Amino acid sequence: MAPKKKSGPGAGRRGAAAGEGAEPPLSERGQYLQREHKLLSEELNACKQQEDQLRQENDLLDSEAARLREENRFYASYASTRAQRCANAVVTLEEQNRAARRAGVGLPRA
Repeated sequence: MAPKKKSGPGAGRRGAAAGEGAEPPLSERGQYLQREHKLLSEELNACKQQEDQLRQENDLLDSEAARLREENRFYASYASTRAQRCANAVVTLEEQNRAARRAGVGLPRA
């Protein structure tokens, strides 16, 4: 037995549109929504591109900050070592001067 045809407001629309290969014209609201969708899609893509760019900049700044922290640590170590050497040199000179005075020897002239 053959299937019955539907009757009512939407009957036949689907078959006619599929047969023609074209969509029915959109209402004014449908056109508005389509334009809005296109604008929002473009804005979303722009935001994604900006996000990618900002992530790359952030990664670059993170690596630069890590490099500077390491450089600062090395410099602090260098400055500490140098200060200790200078302090030791002063102590050594003081000891030499005391020993020279005890021995009655004059201070070396520079």
